[in-house]
Amino acid sequence: NIQIIGGDFLVAQNKRLQSFNALSKLKKINRYFTIENNPAINSFSGLNSLDTVGGIFTTLGNSGLQNFNGLENLQSCASVIIYDNDKLQNLNVLPAIQNLDRLEIINNDSLQIINGLNALSLIRTHLTITNNNHLVDIQGIENAILCSACGNFVLTIANNPVLSMCSVKSICDYLGTDVSLIYDN
Repeated sequence: NIQIIGGDFLVAQNKRLQSFNALSKLKKINRYFTIENNPAINSFSGLNSLDTVGGIFTTLGNSGLQNFNGLENLQSCASVIIYDNDKLQNLNVLPAIQNLDRLEIINNDSLQIINGLNALSLIRTHLTITNNNHLVDIQGIENAILCSACGNFVLTIANNPVLSMCSVKSICDYLGTDVSLIYDN
């Protein structure tokens, strides 16, 4: 019946962990939330009450993760890093997050669609979308303003071989204002 975790929360190297049902009352993690190398997790089912991550939310190397179901109520998070989740097909659920410092989506071999970030209106420092071999659609970030006035914003969209060069207006508008690397898409 844990509702708040006062510091960092790391869930790592659990070969048999299949869900987060035991954390169904968890509402807030004050700092970082990292989910790493848990091959049996296929979604975030059980985290339906989680609405705040004070630091970076990272999902890394979860080879069975297919979607973000269970995070529908996550409203506040400093940054999101989604890295090396081989079976992740779409980012269909993060509809309540409005602002991020950083969004990184890297090396997710099966990812095809980023469409669940419709409320995202501001990315402050980094947007990186790289090495997602089957990614065809990033329209889910079309409402996000890339904040060139916030400092040294870095935009990198690279090595997504089936993604068209400039399919999102906010990205097209940003090109040439700060550090921008867009190639091999």
